[in-house]
Amino acid sequence: MEISKVLRLDYPAAVVNRPVVNYLIRDFGLAVNILQAEVSSEVGWLLVEVRGPEENYARALEYMRGEGLKVTEVPPGPS
Repeated sequence: MEISKVLRLDYPAAVVNRPVVNYLIRDFGLAVNILQAEVSSEVGWLLVEVRGPEENYARALEYMRGEGLKVTEVPPGPS
């Protein structure tokens, strides 16, 4: 089943220079749309929309959390 989620990704210093979004696209087959971002050499956060197969999304969440990112699902706003 195809899913679409909005996530806030909080990066600690150790992860800021890793190409996490690239891995989500290349290794997990997800479409990633960056909605907002603030990144420095020490910390950063991204607000992204992620779309793709539900099983790939679950694996990607596991990967990101394993890398040390704090991943928060943003609930949908009112329609």
